[in-house]
Amino acid sequence: MSAIRKIGNFLGLTDDDFIYEDATVEETKPTAIRDRRAEREERAMRRERNADVVQIHEVIEEPVIARNITLAPDSFNDARQIGEEFRSGSTVMINLQSLDTETKRRLVDYMSGLAHALDGKFTKVAMSVFMLAPKNVEVRDEAGMEVKNDGFFNLS
Repeated sequence: MSAIRKIGNFLGLTDDDFIYEDATVEETKPTAIRDRRAEREERAMRRERNADVVQIHEVIEEPVIARNITLAPDSFNDARQIGEEFRSGSTVMINLQSLDTETKRRLVDYMSGLAHALDGKFTKVAMSVFMLAPKNVEVRDEAGMEVKNDGFFNLS
């Protein structure tokens, strides 16, 4: 009997004279038991095989080598080399003293965007000399040079 009918009988809401037949439970066949047992054994074997799996590509952490590169670009066409060196994780010092004002401005804009995009640091070191440092490099101003962070550099 279902639980609802039992409660109804207890409360006197249904007739006890009527006999309810429970659903007959099918007997489990021996083949079904054998199939389940075979599936369990197969899963256990798969787990054993997977336990023996070895990583082909081991993760080897290489020591970080700090590289400092000094560049003196002749034109804006050298901006690509600056970007590639900075993207590879090197600290790049850029000397713009030999360039005209317009090219200096374009390179400074390019380098500041590069530093922003790669979470680096862009610092003016001296007159027309700039430094791009990756985010894992600490830049300290021990000489006491005051650099304004207005977002613009005076190129003169």
